[in-house]
Amino acid sequence: MHKKGFTLIELLGVFTLLALILLVSVPTIMGMLKKQREKSYLGFLDDLYLATEAYVQNNDTYNLDEVGQTIYVKIEDVVKAHYFRSTMVNPKTNEKVNMNHYIKITVNEDHTYQYEYVTEKPA
Repeated sequence: MHKKGFTLIELLGVFTLLALILLVSVPTIMGMLKKQREKSYLGFLDDLYLATEAYVQNNDTYNLDEVGQTIYVKIEDVVKAHYFRSTMVNPKTNEKVNMNHYIKITVNEDHTYQYEYVTEKPA
């Protein structure tokens, strides 16, 4: 009588093959997930910068005419003016947007603006 089934060598071969596939695919998958998180964070920053830009353009308090000029806009002000939602989550920290952080806006030589997310305003 001949029993149907796999031999130990065949099972070891299958497990070895699966281990090799995992060894190759896990770093690739982890890299893809990291890139997706980075893209998500950059999209979050773009949204925040656009909201801040709209807030500054519609607010007479800020004057951005001189090259090299820098202003700091508190995120809380942008949210209170309804340009950005306070419920937004920062993908980098997975926490709600910190209202005490700032967007630093600097006027470039070609009169475009450079935006930067900063945690505190310098003294």
